[in-house]
Amino acid sequence: MYLSFAPGLLGIKTDFVGALDLAARYGFVGVDSSVAQLASLTENDVAALQEQFAILKLRPGYFGLDPVVVSAPAETWNNGVELLKVAAPIAQTLGYTRAIAVVLPFSETRPRAENFAFHLARLGEILPILAENGIALGLEYVSPLTRRAPYEHHFIHDLRGTLELIAAAKAPNLGLLLDSFHWFCAGEKAADIARLSPEQLVAVHLNDAIQNRPRDEQLAFERELPGDSGEIDLHAFIKALNAMNYQGPLTCEPMNKALNDLDKEEATARTFAAMQKTVSPDL
Repeated sequence: MYLSFAPGLLGIKTDFVGALDLAARYGFVGVDSSVAQLASLTENDVAALQEQFAILKLRPGYFGLDPVVVSAPAETWNNGVELLKVAAPIAQTLGYTRAIAVVLPFSETRPRAENFAFHLARLGEILPILAENGIALGLEYVSPLTRRAPYEHHFIHDLRGTLELIAAAKAPNLGLLLDSFHWFCAGEKAADIARLSPEQLVAVHLNDAIQNRPRDEQLAFERELPGDSGEIDLHAFIKALNAMNYQGPLTCEPMNKALNDLDKEEATARTFAAMQKTVSPDL
């Protein structure tokens, strides 16, 4: 696996070139992107970025869909599909072979079976577009109990349920985004990762939980840099990924206000240091 840089997840506002510069200066190997960012690029932009990737010895990580949430409102989703049609060939040209999307653990209106069918239909709209451009999609489940508790209709919120959805889609380019925070909140173990194949795992997020907060009280949008709290057994998490020979990007998603308030240089430096310290002993 390789450490990949997603500035937006750290509260950093920068363009593609700026992201590449920060990543290279602080030691990252990959750089993540988004559908919106990719779709905005001109032919000259793409050529310049290809050159920068090569000069800086960086590689593509993944790109997030826009909208990233599969159950987004119809108009937002439809606009995102049209944007993906523009972005996917650009992503392929730049070497991006991985994309991600989020499955929310609830619905305000649809019971589970209906929501399952709804997600399959939505995935059926985008998976062919991605496949035509050599791109695999990783689905991320959202596990904290607090995220789904307020809603009547609960939905997929763990690894097992996500794998059921992936299997039902019957698409060779559909897999999983595994997030250490959601893995922890779902009460999952290293053995659950061991049952996966490298082909099933499209991308991985690394972060830590809030210290001394019970698992069922963790909040989806409050996390720490990896290793900062020690609540999650990240040693077991990384060791399991290495045992299965995962070769993809490892991206930090701390969702941490204190980190977001730092300037971009310090935020990037602290993130890389935390990731390297967490990962290095198990490489």
